[in-house]
Amino acid sequence: MEQTTEEKLRWEAYLYESNTRKQFCAIARRFRYFRFCRGKEGHGPDASGDSLMVGLRIDSEADLQRIFRCLEIPLIEIRPDEEVAQPGKSYTGLEYAKLVKPLYRFPRFREVGWTNIHGVKVFVYFARTLTISITDPEDVWSVTEPAFRAAESLEPWIALVADAVMDPPLDNKYCICPKYYPEFWQE
Repeated sequence: MEQTTEEKLRWEAYLYESNTRKQFCAIARRFRYFRFCRGKEGHGPDASGDSLMVGLRIDSEADLQRIFRCLEIPLIEIRPDEEVAQPGKSYTGLEYAKLVKPLYRFPRFREVGWTNIHGVKVFVYFARTLTISITDPEDVWSVTEPAFRAAESLEPWIALVADAVMDPPLDNKYCICPKYYPEFWQE
């Protein structure tokens, strides 16, 4: 579907709200695996902040174990005595917060969430692909120089599992990647 001029101008105003075109070009060339992903606008449940993301394809439990081992992500089995969130069942916010969330496609393991990988605070989640997300340590809605340095420090570790990297990690215009913004890699 073709965008109207007004929609295109609105999108560009949002895209360049915190980074200039020149800055996006520098960010693009700074990383091999991580991609800058612009947060989703709004205040609803889909709203999110900016982040640096890398996506990893996991096709089997052997892949899962290899990638978690290489990146030193804790892979924790769910104990039989733990109460697990059930798909399709309604919970209050308090009830849901107390439940263990199973890892997508590998339900005997816990969803990871916030953790540290090689000393870097990251958010790890699995929905079709394993996504590692980095934001500013002081403001989870932003990406600033400390987040860029953190992602740079993880790039050599991601290189160990480069065969699993999915690019783009977020397949839409919010992801600053060669698929959607090839000009940032050419300038």
